[in-house]
Amino acid sequence: MPYEPFEVLTIENKKDSVFLRKQSKKVNLDKNKNEAIYFSKRLLKTVQDPKNMGVGIAAPQVGVQRQIILVQRFDKANEPFEIYINPIIKSCSDEQKLGKEGCLSIPNYTAEVFRPIKIVVEYVDLDGKKHIEEISGFTSVIFQHEIDHLNGILFTDHLQSE
Repeated sequence: MPYEPFEVLTIENKKDSVFLRKQSKKVNLDKNKNEAIYFSKRLLKTVQDPKNMGVGIAAPQVGVQRQIILVQRFDKANEPFEIYINPIIKSCSDEQKLGKEGCLSIPNYTAEVFRPIKIVVEYVDLDGKKHIEEISGFTSVIFQHEIDHLNGILFTDHLQSE
């Protein structure tokens, strides 16, 4: 059966905007593995849909309040999209870098955001295996952006006021 892309929630819709500000709940893979696999395939379809093209997406952006993100790994061969369950940032480098960000949930807007250049992320894969990984460069920015979504934070919250 073909996987349909999800509709992406945007801040232009008041109800969506409120939902995007909520804290996501952990995923219990023991109970919900099949749903998580199906969901991750639809997330991939969504982020690769020509009208939503992106480098990452978080479950809350499609109306699901769970800690699941999909990230394009520019730091790996063939730049695959990978799914991460219950990801948390364990530590960040003190050094930060300014970079341009956009968001599927904030259409037609980009801004420069300061982010740590290196992070350590802990997560579980779809097989329930725990991983701890150090990530740097643009891929670390994607992780930070998507994990923020799980905590009800949008990239615009990081903007420095003039």
